[in-house]
Amino acid sequence: MKINSNDIFFTCSLIELIGRNTLRKRSDVVSLLGKKNIAHIYAHADTLHCEPIAKTADTFIELCKITKGDFDNVAACKYAVPEYWAIGKVYARLIEDVHDGDDVVETLLNVYKSPISDMISNYNSDLFYQSRGFIKEFFLSNGCEFEDRNDHCPAIRFRGFTDAWEQCKLSDISEKVIEKNTARAYSETFTNSAESGIISQRDYFDHDISNEENLDGYYIVRNEDFVYNPRISTTAPVGPINRNKLGRTGVMSPLYTVFRTTSVNQTFLEYFFKSHYWHSYMMFNGDSGARSDRFSIKDAVFFEMPVPYPPSDEQSKIGDFLTSLDRLITLHQRKLDKLTKVKKSMLQKMFPQNGSANPEIRFSGFTDAWEQRKLSHYLETSLEKNTNNLYGKRDVLSVSGDFGIVNQIEFQGRSFAGASVSNYGIVHTYDIVYTKSPLKANPFGIIKTNKGKTGIVSTLYAIYHPFPCITDSVFVQCYFEQDERLNSYLHPLVNKGAKNDMKVTDDNALKGNVLFPILAEQHKISTLFSVLDHLITLHQSKCFSVNKNHDQVINQFTTAWEQRKLGELCETFCDGDWIESKDQSTSGIRLIQTGNVGITEFIDKQTMRKWISEKTFDILHCNEVFPGDILISRLPDPAGRACIVPILNTRCITAVDCTIVRPIKICCSEYLVQYLSSKQYFKEVETCLAGGTRQRIGRSDLASFFIPFPHDIAEQKKIGSFFRALDHLITLHQREYLLLEVLLC
Repeated sequence: MKINSNDIFFTCSLIELIGRNTLRKRSDVVSLLGKKNIAHIYAHADTLHCEPIAKTADTFIELCKITKGDFDNVAACKYAVPEYWAIGKVYARLIEDVHDGDDVVETLLNVYKSPISDMISNYNSDLFYQSRGFIKEFFLSNGCEFEDRNDHCPAIRFRGFTDAWEQCKLSDISEKVIEKNTARAYSETFTNSAESGIISQRDYFDHDISNEENLDGYYIVRNEDFVYNPRISTTAPVGPINRNKLGRTGVMSPLYTVFRTTSVNQTFLEYFFKSHYWHSYMMFNGDSGARSDRFSIKDAVFFEMPVPYPPSDEQSKIGDFLTSLDRLITLHQRKLDKLTKVKKSMLQKMFPQNGSANPEIRFSGFTDAWEQRKLSHYLETSLEKNTNNLYGKRDVLSVSGDFGIVNQIEFQGRSFAGASVSNYGIVHTYDIVYTKSPLKANPFGIIKTNKGKTGIVSTLYAIYHPFPCITDSVFVQCYFEQDERLNSYLHPLVNKGAKNDMKVTDDNALKGNVLFPILAEQHKISTLFSVLDHLITLHQSKCFSVNKNHDQVINQFTTAWEQRKLGELCETFCDGDWIESKDQSTSGIRLIQTGNVGITEFIDKQTMRKWISEKTFDILHCNEVFPGDILISRLPDPAGRACIVPILNTRCITAVDCTIVRPIKICCSEYLVQYLSSKQYFKEVETCLAGGTRQRIGRSDLASFFIPFPHDIAEQKKIGSFFRALDHLITLHQREYLLLEVLLC
């Protein structure tokens, strides 16, 4: 039996209010009310909620003769007392999450009579504002995990520390700064950025935003003060708290909350605020207010925030360790940035520029001018097809702007090939492939070299063999890796159709002029760039690895991921439009179909493109689809597959069997799409399929799916960004710096 969310929420809130009014444990309240009365409340909640809830509470207290007890958890609370509606919501969500039978009231009784009930009623603990997923898992574990958690000991510790951590209020270890700049002693205005920390306003905006005449009303921010900025961003869903490490005093707008520590290690506290442990408290006790870009929480409640408080020497150890990790991350990031700049510079300086036949930088021993010839002098079009089916779907290749030519299944998790691949072109190792699909930086397509195993590509790609006596095929990719050079070469050769399709034959794509050196110099250049690519990848992997370790340490303070319904994570969650054949036209607004939706991949086949006119769009009141939206196909195969809409350089709508998903600000689209390609998700979809010969999943079913949801959007982005690249990164070989030094000598 499906639970009515509103009715169970009202029922649990009423139980909480009765418990507070009668000073009774909540387990006692449900026993005294009895199953019959609770069932009545749940069944008639839509009527009962029309009366003041206090009056309804009094009615049932009198009806069930509930006398006063001595359980006053409100008076015992040292922190901000949560509203009974808030606690009712905690219980209601838990009941929804663990209910798997027909008797809703029986599930409610099981929850209230379990150990979790007394722990939720302990407002001095942090259980009641933990994530939904954590509370569910705690309930299912019968409270064993929380008994360990109540010791306030982190999962990892430095040797020699065994004492339990205390928990204090933020007000116990800091005080709010109310010192105003009344004498205008300070003129430099600071700002608090989620990404950059506390920084001078002039450095952040290139000029002062504040009005000099109003500076006397600004708060004075001294060195080492902490500042809370209520402005919400993707990386700071409740606003950032940062420490002034500029080494000087400035002022900040009264919109900020400034506080000064009294008895805590400042570095430890700084890293605590870099975790998302405290976000749950903020979300439970505040809201986004009238302005959706600002978080609203009262000062008194803010300073009630619970903070884990280990012994002072352990605080110092933790702060020093995390500082060292940050320095290591910065070191590797600088090396990565430097290598990326070196590569960008080399792509320019090691190739002739501005009509010259000689590059600015060359390897020793090479002095001859580079020759200008047609690309067809170095490459020939391949007509070799997979007619004997020597290669199957497992051998299908994809061409990526970032990762070059990769195995489609290894890179994207599955093959998107049709039933037959006999007409696919064969791509041998070191063949060159031109993909005619536009990218944002490369509107006429990209040219890449196959550095891996032999495979096959669809007929949409052009394949070329190098003439081995004069052509280093890896050099060809290096030559076209600079966007400006690639675009300048292809632009005169390619005509774009009305539907943004590429109109150029495979042979004609070779008719442009290129400047190439002799083969020996090509080899030197391609080897250098191969080494640079491997070094860049190595440092990307190191940055990711160190960042991951850094996050793991910080997140010993944090909670488990939350479980959120898919519909709750979206500001738009609706189906596309019913478009019949008579509504279609030859141009206008693009109609994206279910066939365009692959698993994490937008499939843009020219033969699949359909259109409607702008007049039809207005008449039918169509829902427009924008780049960055997620589309979920409710039809097989498989049903539930999803992808992100790319930039298609045209207005778009989608078919009725596609669900348009526009995530809320704190949800990363790439992360969401990656989860919507998981085995766990597809198994859940299979259980919800309905219909005749062509089954589909309903939009309401999709909306009710629970998604594992990290609060930190930066964590979401990391998962989304690196999931695709993980297998590719593992296969890359590490190269020594010595090799690069030898090549550059």
